[in-house]
Amino acid sequence: MYWYLLLLQIIGTQDGIVDPDVAVLAAASLDSTRPARVTPVVVAPHIFDELAFLADTSRSETVRCLLGTDQGDSLFIDLALEPPIIHSTAKRVRFRRCPETTLAIWHNHVVDLRSRAEEACGLSPADIREAMRPQSPELMIVQVNAEQICWWSKTQIRELGMVHGLPALPDQRRRR
Repeated sequence: MYWYLLLLQIIGTQDGIVDPDVAVLAAASLDSTRPARVTPVVVAPHIFDELAFLADTSRSETVRCLLGTDQGDSLFIDLALEPPIIHSTAKRVRFRRCPETTLAIWHNHVVDLRSRAEEACGLSPADIREAMRPQSPELMIVQVNAEQICWWSKTQIRELGMVHGLPALPDQRRRR
C-alpha cells in the first residue's frame, strides 16, 4: 500500500481527506478566490516509514531529497536521498543541493523540552529561504516525529510571504 499526499499548487480552500489507510496531505491558503490545482503525490510506504523513523529518533536536523517520477497529473516518490550535510544541529541543517530531479525536500525539526510537536511543525526563516531558491522543488515537508508532519507548496510560501517563519495552517497539519 502506498501513502498519498495531495499538493495544492495553486492554493484553494479544499480540505484534505483522511482515510485510515492513506495519509492525505493538502495545502490550504488564505486566498479562496482562486481554484486549486491538486497534484496527487504518491509516496512508497518504505519511504514514509524511513522518514518517520528519522523524525522520531534524530537528535539533530537532517534532510532528504525525495525523488521519483512525474507522470503528468501525479508524482510518485520512491527514493529518499541524503544530500551531503555541511552542518547539523538540533535547530538547523545546512546541506548541499538536492539533485535537479528532486520532487520534494523533507527535513525534520527536533522538539525540545520547552515546545510541543505542533509548535515545531513550521518553516523557519532559513527553511523559507531554501524553499524560495529557484532550483528548489515545489513541495517542502517538515516532520517532527513519527506522528506529526506538515507541508507547504512553493506557491503557498511565496503567496503568504512570511519572512520570520511560517506556521502550518490547520489543514496542513497531519497526525499519522
